Amino acid sequence: RPSLLRRAPLGQVMAPGKPLVLLCFWGLLTAHAAAPPPAMQEPSFGEEQEDDEPCLLMQSSSFGRATAGKLLGANASADQLNWRFPVCFRAVLAANPSTVPLSLEAAGSHAVAWLEVTKKHVHMSIDWALPEVSIVNPVIGVHVHKADSDKDGPIVVGFCGQAPQPRFTGRCPLSKIVLRHRFRGAVLEGTLKEAAHELAWSKDPQNSFYVQVHTRSSFMRTRGEALGLIRGQLQRTKCSSR
Repeated sequence: RPSLLRRAPLGQVMAPGKPLVLLCFWGLLTAHAAAPPPAMQEPSFGEEQEDDEPCLLMQSSSFGRATAGKLLGANASADQLNWRFPVCFRAVLAANPSTVPLSLEAAGSHAVAWLEVTKKHVHMSIDWALPEVSIVNPVIGVHVHKADSDKDGPIVVGFCGQAPQPRFTGRCPLSKIVLRHRFRGAVLEGTLKEAAHELAWSKDPQNSFYVQVHTRSSFMRTRGEALGLIRGQLQRTKCSSR
């Protein structure tokens, strides 16, 4: 006679999503046993945190990281397995005579940009002082490019623009002074999620990406080469620093 206490095999009674739930729960337990998990930071740009990864709590222990590695794929790197959101960067923009011919406009222009990268989005907050901006000399582009700032690279994420530069999410502010103006990023090719992953997983962002501001006159001075007015290399920073 079968025992009333005998249980059916785990696979027969468990719903398809239950194994992952148990793995996440186990990862959480092992993380608490080892050390208290770090406090989660809320995005400063008002973006809700999106949970499209298998289970970030699983990354808090060696068991959890190993399991997450299987779920993310054999090619997942250590940096990817330790990824936390959001990831933030800062760039100080100024004239760069080694790449862009120096001009009075560039010499008197400055900006500081902050980037916040979530799983699917890239946001920017920027302060700038561009004394030569006017209705006949608007800002025609603000972008993140892939390269060292002493070289020219393709656009990874764009934030604003107008002809002859791509428009992205709309026209840039027509103002000489901008304080904490916020943009949502967009891409020309691929998806914004792919661009966000490329930025966040970069092992050497200070030599891999730069922020650049273009004005119409800077575009004309370089005969359409789009070398920009001012630029600055990305530096990783704490998200609470903005």
